[in-house]
Amino acid sequence: HWLPCISTCDEHQDSVVAVAISSDGKYIVSGSGDKTAKILSAKTEKEIQTLAGHSVEVNAVAINSDGSLVVTGSGDNFVMIWNAATGKEEHVFERAPNWWNQLQ
Repeated sequence: HWLPCISTCDEHQDSVVAVAISSDGKYIVSGSGDKTAKILSAKTEKEIQTLAGHSVEVNAVAINSDGSLVVTGSGDNFVMIWNAATGKEEHVFERAPNWWNQLQ
């Protein structure tokens, strides 16, 4: 049984392929074919940060329990950890191909 759509966000320039919600429900993180991840306010649906650094589609996203860090994975063979408040890369890890499928 599907529930009706209650909202849409059009912040990305391509398809959204990954979504995570913070444990407190305040933030939504989305990954897209436009090579970015976005942090959105769940309440206002407005963009807080754009996380740009991958060279291909962002296929996996996660947010830590206090909402301070976002992790993104991509087919470019990198996992990136981002400061959610500033949008700056904290760490970049090179990884084996297709490892991002296991990020979630």
